[in-house]
Amino acid sequence: WGFSPAPLAFVRMWIRDNGTELPSLYIKLLVYDTNLSVNTHNSPRNLTDILNTRGVSKQHLILADSEDPRAINDLRQGGFSVVAVKKTSVETSIRSFHDYTIYVVDNGKYGDIMFNELNNYMFKLHPRKDNEYLEVPAPDQPDHGIDACRYVLLSEGSRWRNPVKNKKTIDAKS
Repeated sequence: WGFSPAPLAFVRMWIRDNGTELPSLYIKLLVYDTNLSVNTHNSPRNLTDILNTRGVSKQHLILADSEDPRAINDLRQGGFSVVAVKKTSVETSIRSFHDYTIYVVDNGKYGDIMFNELNNYMFKLHPRKDNEYLEVPAPDQPDHGIDACRYVLLSEGSRWRNPVKNKKTIDAKS
């Protein structure tokens, strides 16, 4: 939820099945910042105002980390449709990325952040075997945008689980 020093990451995701081997997963990072407030209007640090200016509609489904029920409630009070997502194992959810060909949308600062997270994601090196990795993420790496994507990919019971063949837009917050 963006408490310093960890940033809040908010992504828009959609898939397109073009009849190829893997469906395409499009990711657009919309927010990546710390110390944002929720529903304190007329503040440049207000998340609800930022979401409105970045094109997040009240009809979009927002899947949010269940860690802060008060912030979820504040987003709902702001008119957003928010579902709290239970965290799943990082290892399981990271594997779900392999079901897609991934595209980062946006060539700006946020696109660079998301691309770098995905491109530089590392697993722990096996302590006793050279060049062998464990299926456990390396600690202390920037992965906040990836976490937001994970919440969407493995969210139980959401509209995301059974995507239709046309564009499907979902927003997520980590």
